[in-house]
Amino acid sequence: MKEVRCEELGVADCDFVARGEDAREAAEAMVAHLEEAHDIDMPDVDVIVEVYPDRETFLEKLAQLITPDPDKETQLAVQRLRQALDFENEQAADSRR
Repeated sequence: MKEVRCEELGVADCDFVARGEDAREAAEAMVAHLEEAHDIDMPDVDVIVEVYPDRETFLEKLAQLITPDPDKETQLAVQRLRQALDFENEQAADSRR
């Protein structure tokens, strides 16, 4: 079971907790919440869960998929969500199974 709190992403005064059987499910729940409750324009979950070779590649991909260019609020929410759910380590663990 994975979970992430809205406050972990920098949204003050929100006690929402996204939960899922894995990181992807938790990310899907959080993306839906951020869009509906906080009007934050989030990218597709596939962009969030993908492993990128470096930060610049990630930001380029994000900019391509969000029009207009992603604002700082969106960038921070995505980066913090990726960190909170630790996608890189989860995918590495899955590949070892």
